[in-house]
Amino acid sequence: MAGRRLTFHSPSTPLGRDPQITASPQTDDKRLLIAISGLSRQINLNTADIKEHLDSVDSRLLSLEEKLVALELNSAGETNSDKRRRVRNPKLAESVRRLHNSETNSRRYEPEQGLISPRNEAVTSFLLDTISASPHFHDVDKDVIVSACKTYYEYCGRTSRRVQLGVEREERGCWN
Repeated sequence: MAGRRLTFHSPSTPLGRDPQITASPQTDDKRLLIAISGLSRQINLNTADIKEHLDSVDSRLLSLEEKLVALELNSAGETNSDKRRRVRNPKLAESVRRLHNSETNSRRYEPEQGLISPRNEAVTSFLLDTISASPHFHDVDKDVIVSACKTYYEYCGRTSRRVQLGVEREERGCWN
């Protein structure tokens, strides 16, 4: 195998190295035509491959554009209050907590029912009306007050779940 010589002649073979090729203009022309023909075939194959890849990229791009349009349409329906972070107002939070927990208040949030239950919506409306009537919070936006109520309700829900978990653990006799 080591002594075998390949008979393929590339266009880059220098003249005079290969004894089978004579230095004639016809031989040079044939070699150039063969080389050009081979390159032409390679270019055609590469062009077809590139076209396939571009078609694939185009279809992916169209799919992504459709998803983007759908997301933009979905987000257009949301209001800014949905996206806004909750405002941290310690005085407002304290007022919500005190009013909710006051002995004269018979309306209490029920975490098991969820935020949008009719009962809890009524609790929120009561707190909103009472706090917005206060001279200290008269100029505060109602969305901010509702947001403070929801923040407090989330705290109530977490506390309720912790207490419930503690009772269950106590009943089972385990604390880990």
